Amino acid sequence: MECNNYRDRLEGYKDALKNAKYAICPELIVSHPSSGGSDQRQVMLGTEMAQRLMTTAKPTVIITANDYLAKGVLEYLNSIDLGEKVKVAGFDSLFPEISKEQHFSTVKVQYEKIGSTAIKILMNKNLRKRKIIKINPQMIIRN
Repeated sequence: MECNNYRDRLEGYKDALKNAKYAICPELIVSHPSSGGSDQRQVMLGTEMAQRLMTTAKPTVIITANDYLAKGVLEYLNSIDLGEKVKVAGFDSLFPEISKEQHFSTVKVQYEKIGSTAIKILMNKNLRKRKIIKINPQMIIRN
């Protein structure tokens, strides 16, 4: 996992488990040293990682770092007739048609709002004071 965003998402997952008082089970975390690459490569990695996960565990939910990985996971699950039994969630919702077509949930990051907020701050000298601005993502649930 080379991308900081992916590492941050994994840490967020671990933090959420800790906060909910759940144990972190390393055998349920599958990563790849290079999760980057083309869209097709991402889908292929999702398929490979799902295959690895399913050899050691029988999850009811699989959460991925992006929608392309989720698509690959779901393709693998469908190939072993588990696509209807295991829920899949992606992240980014960069291409909503993928998650709609593939029927998996996704976390939609509000990139437009992030960009417009950044421009407002850069354009207004009074807003340039150091502060944290939170822009919450939106969970899009699909069955």
